Amino acid sequence: KCLKEQMPDYMVPAIYHELDVLPLSANGKLDRKALANIKLDQRVTEYIAPRNDIEETVADIWSEILNIDAPGINDSFFQLGGHSLLATKVISRIREVYDIDIPLKDIFTSPTIATLAEIIQSELGGDSIDQHSALPAIEPVSRSTNLPLSFAQKRLYFLARLNPENSSFNMAAAIRLKGDLDTDAFIKTLQTIVDRHEVFRTTFIEDDASDVWQEIKTELDINLTVEECIESDFEDDLESYESRIAQQEYDYRFKFEGENLFRFRLLKSAENRYLFTITLHHIISDGWSVAVFLKELVTLYEGYSSGDLSSGNLSSGNLDAEELLPKLEVQYADYAYWQ
Repeated sequence: KCLKEQMPDYMVPAIYHELDVLPLSANGKLDRKALANIKLDQRVTEYIAPRNDIEETVADIWSEILNIDAPGINDSFFQLGGHSLLATKVISRIREVYDIDIPLKDIFTSPTIATLAEIIQSELGGDSIDQHSALPAIEPVSRSTNLPLSFAQKRLYFLARLNPENSSFNMAAAIRLKGDLDTDAFIKTLQTIVDRHEVFRTTFIEDDASDVWQEIKTELDINLTVEECIESDFEDDLESYESRIAQQEYDYRFKFEGENLFRFRLLKSAENRYLFTITLHHIISDGWSVAVFLKELVTLYEGYSSGDLSSGNLSSGNLDAEELLPKLEVQYADYAYWQ
């Protein structure tokens, strides 16, 4: 009750789970992996099993996305740990399974399996009301036309220009890499990701009428090199030094005047020890896209470091990156235009 009075709803925990003791690692620190494996009893309603094929399918989707077992048809998506980003994933999975488009707001207004299944049934039965009519498909558009911003990008652009010294829209991560890192393969991996996703090569321009458009570069060399750290860089211990570097990157102010809206840094802080930092402005990324980035990072690095991928081609089999990763039929600019 106290939290609800002082915080927005999306920041209030849906579930509280009391532990007798916190799991600790061998060196006495908090074992976060063990915390992640704790099973929570999230049901607050009596369990009622799915009654038909659609409810079973929706239940399977919830189980997959929420990482839970056997949700009941009257359980609330949000009380089971769901949030807006996961709701977007549910919408996407429903689209894949049934080839229909459900508005995101329906998850908020109909947050149970039973009510959401009724909406899906209405769509499939052809009895849908206007607000549930099927949306046109997202199609690639010409890059020679003016490319508008999405609604979310317009809002973020306005806020970023309103307060250019604010770095709160940065999405930053620092990843410590230990072992024999193949730096050439790692840099090739990052370049391939930038080549695959136009949003990394997107800047924003304002015309004389103060309208804002996306400008997408055909090519962009990330020009990343390994920064060698020397002992004199460390005022105290190595971890504190790495933390300061990560904080510097998080505090970086993107200027928007034709500047790339992402930053990569790769530091070799000791033998077989590296720090990789990635900083993305929220206008080109969100939590879901960061997860996609990390998945592609692992997949492509394995390909390049093993020698399977070389300059985009396998020496045997003539495969390229698109055969390791799904081909991108549309890009974010296409979605913005469609919207």
